Amino acid sequence: MKAILLRTKDTGKETLGIITLSDNSNKEIFRCFSLERPWKQNIKCISCIPKGSYLVKWTFSPKFMRYTYRVMDVPGRDGILIHPGNYFFDVEGCILLGQGYSDLNKDGEMDIINSTITLRKFEQLLNKQSFILNIN
Repeated sequence: MKAILLRTKDTGKETLGIITLSDNSNKEIFRCFSLERPWKQNIKCISCIPKGSYLVKWTFSPKFMRYTYRVMDVPGRDGILIHPGNYFFDVEGCILLGQGYSDLNKDGEMDIINSTITLRKFEQLLNKQSFILNIN
């Protein structure tokens, strides 16, 4: 399974993107939207992580008290998860997934919608298997 996160817009407050999963024949099998913090030079808790390729593993999160996907070996960072949420301030460097965007809280920024449903589908397709996430 291949995973690509294509960042499409950085507003200075948040970063929007698209995540695709493809099988070994490069056939796209899943597509959703992502929401992260903006790029702030990889500063812990206020920046998205750098572009690159990362191993992502199914691990237990004490914060969420459940298993979730963790992005491994991020330079200068730890605890980068793919988890549910709606707003850029729901993350401190992590990645939110959803079915689309809407300004839920009317602050002028796009928020991610249907995050929990989207994350469950993502996790089901990956079936707890590790994968490589390419961030562009």
